[in-house]
Amino acid sequence: TSNGVELANSDHGSYTEYQVDMKDIGQDLTFTCIWKQVVPGGELLYSGIETSKSISIILPPMIGNMSETRYFYESGCLNISIPFIAHPWTASSKVQWWLVTNNSRQQVVEESVNSYKNKSFVKRENSTELVAVLALCDLEGDVKLEAEIFNSAGNTSTEIEVLSMVYPRGLS
Repeated sequence: TSNGVELANSDHGSYTEYQVDMKDIGQDLTFTCIWKQVVPGGELLYSGIETSKSISIILPPMIGNMSETRYFYESGCLNISIPFIAHPWTASSKVQWWLVTNNSRQQVVEESVNSYKNKSFVKRENSTELVAVLALCDLEGDVKLEAEIFNSAGNTSTEIEVLSMVYPRGLS
């Protein structure tokens, strides 16, 4: 079967383009070209067939529909979720979380950054849909975060604001 689109057909040959779509992500595709050279009387002069090596269709991370880019924090822990699509997602793929302050960035690690207790993980929804989750605990003040998502096909990033709804001590 062919999902290709013929771009040109002339005395000099024809050209076909194949547009990859979401159903192809994660597939290993091969392409075959069959040709014949025929004289006006119908006699076959030359023919051939070539098949490409297998090509893995990959997808760099792309942020999905985020319902929240601003979170409000009162106390305890806050879960921040970023839906995204990517393929492949392997052990070398990763999400890095950064605490952003006045033109500097500090990586958020599992243990703690600036006394915040944190935990992050990636949840797989299906073969291409994933969710990056960061649990932040014991925040003090407003926080700006950046999440960078990497796989072997590329990377992307997004920013999130966390606004503290906790009043400073001593104020009524």
